[in-house]
Amino acid sequence: MKNIIKYSIIFFFLVSSISNANDYLSRDPNYIDRGKLWGNAHISNFTKNELSKHNYKVKKDPTGLSPINLIEDFSPKKGDCGTEEHRGTGINDCISGRLRLEVGSKKIKKKNKPFETWLGYYIFFPKNFPEDKYFNPYITQFYLSSNLQKGGFAPKFAASLTRNREITANGKIIISKENLKGKWHKIEYHIRWSTKKDGFFRIYHNGLLKSEQNNLITMTHDQVQIKYGTYMHKDNNTMYPPEYKFPSHSIYYSGVNISKSRDKLKVNQ
Repeated sequence: MKNIIKYSIIFFFLVSSISNANDYLSRDPNYIDRGKLWGNAHISNFTKNELSKHNYKVKKDPTGLSPINLIEDFSPKKGDCGTEEHRGTGINDCISGRLRLEVGSKKIKKKNKPFETWLGYYIFFPKNFPEDKYFNPYITQFYLSSNLQKGGFAPKFAASLTRNREITANGKIIISKENLKGKWHKIEYHIRWSTKKDGFFRIYHNGLLKSEQNNLITMTHDQVQIKYGTYMHKDNNTMYPPEYKFPSHSIYYSGVNISKSRDKLKVNQ
């Protein structure tokens, strides 16, 4: 009888370890092809020695609802942070209390004439996504930067989750609170990058234009970089509870792709 119990316990742990091992396909963001314009992908603000600490995974769709079966799971835990320095400032995410788990693109160099890019993906917020009023992460950021300038760069354009649990960009609601959780949403960004006032920024939700800005100077630095995932920092206008840390949470993405034309995006195949 003791041997039966012993082998049952061994079998249980063996099956559990196999199950855990098969829980994901990769933790390398380059397992996903996002198009030539994206280039080599990287996990933002974690040093090379810390890459085992992040909680990013590529795996099969756990919801059973995604139009694309392979998904990216961004599930940072409360207190997670990387120590990569912010461009020579001596500050890192751990020092500044940030919670970040983002995949970044290569830096797209400025061209002599305006050029257009499309970015598309499906995004999913689980029904147990935190309702914490202090928690309103960026989900997609478009940075303009220069190798000649040190310090941090604020995103030129961004989409974020508000404290009202809406996805907004440029002051417009992209996904309403009532429609947010428990379903996959198709998001497309169309941007004309230009140093003159003929640029634009447009966002589509499930094929419908939800936000549009025209006649803009969109290229104010010589490089464009895109990041998506989840990113939160403490703002100076909010009084946070003592020892407050942003909560653990999960956001799923699938079909992330950048292209020069809309019909080439994975979400439109």
